[in-house]
Amino acid sequence: MVQQIIFGTVGGLGLLIYGIQLMGDGLQQVAGDRMRKILSALTDKPLMGVFVGAVVTSIIQSSSATTVLLVGFINAGLITLTQAVGVIMGANIGTTVTAQIIALKLTDYAMPAIGLGFGLTFFCKKSLYKNIGRIVLGLGLLFLGLSTMSGAVKFLRQHEAISAFLLSLSRNPLLGVLAGIIVTVTVQSSSASIGLLLSLSASGLIDLSAAIPILLGDNIGTCITAIFASIGASLSAKRAAVFHTVFNIIGTVIVLLLLPYYETIIRHTSGNIAHQIANAHTLFNVANTIILFPFMSLLIKMVIKIVPGKEEEERLNYLDERLLNTPAIAIGQVKNEIVYMGNTVHEMLGLSINGFFNNDHKLFQKVIKKEGVVDLLEKDISHYLVKISQRRITPQISQQISSYMNIINDLERIGDHSENLTKLAQRLLDGKARFTPAAMD
Repeated sequence: MVQQIIFGTVGGLGLLIYGIQLMGDGLQQVAGDRMRKILSALTDKPLMGVFVGAVVTSIIQSSSATTVLLVGFINAGLITLTQAVGVIMGANIGTTVTAQIIALKLTDYAMPAIGLGFGLTFFCKKSLYKNIGRIVLGLGLLFLGLSTMSGAVKFLRQHEAISAFLLSLSRNPLLGVLAGIIVTVTVQSSSASIGLLLSLSASGLIDLSAAIPILLGDNIGTCITAIFASIGASLSAKRAAVFHTVFNIIGTVIVLLLLPYYETIIRHTSGNIAHQIANAHTLFNVANTIILFPFMSLLIKMVIKIVPGKEEEERLNYLDERLLNTPAIAIGQVKNEIVYMGNTVHEMLGLSINGFFNNDHKLFQKVIKKEGVVDLLEKDISHYLVKISQRRITPQISQQISSYMNIINDLERIGDHSENLTKLAQRLLDGKARFTPAAMD
């Protein structure tokens, strides 16, 4: 029986997580080309950021993924910390969509959805239908995983020690919060941990009083992924990850202080515990955003004190590994890097020509230094383009990759010509040679 519980829970959880990822991947492929347009709507108005964060997270199906994406955007210099915090708030709202879908408990439709999704994915030629198939297949696997877990955890009721522990969570909310953090950090998905929570509640092992603190812990635990992603990133990127954590911790403290009243409100939202848990998740994130939104500037100052330091003013590389999961965004960053490379090459050519005509050794040294930068850019961009090509991409992005490869090769060749012109000029100067005025003309 123990083996059945472990295998059923772990296997069901695996199906649930894979289903969420597959569904999110399909949604992202369908909306991928629009992602950049959605994100371009980001302005210095934080309220717009909240809306964008909610929409993007509804597509990606993970607040952690959105926050990691933001860390990449900030690190690449695409957006500022002030713009990012609004998106983080919205991301917390967007991620509750998954919990609401899970709460529908459409387990009876799991197998038909898997069959339909498989058919669309493997037999359709058009990428749109294939991606829709991934969405449907992901939904089917999600509900199959939920059903598998529910069937496995119901046997836990026969173990008095486990039942007593789960019951104690309702008496000790802090222990429930800790449990939620541990589970979410372990599975790296708040949606998956909420799915497990719904399975426990469906089996009668946990009530709403115990579920709410665990739910609060799930929201804190999901921030750990962004914290890990910010390691080695810019100072602002680290602050964005910390802001996400601080934001959820403050919200958790507020709800814990008002827990009896919060629980009463949730009980009135539905008579079904699965919907009550999903509603608690949604209400927490919506209310937390409404309450803390006016204090955004104060929270940013707090985060700056927690993560002190001064941002380096050197150019940030546009290419960021964190953006590869969104090829439509990543290819846009490649364009920015190529523009920078083109400007560098243009400057090199001007310096080499001026140095040639004016016999200026200082200009020659600048050209040699920039040649090293251009070589490095060509190497980095080509490697990054190869990594994008290994993801699921649209034909348009595939064509862009081919074009960009040709462009960076041409730019690198222009840089080589600039360097060669500089070396020729140095040889002429070292040999005391001079062109006649007619030759110079």
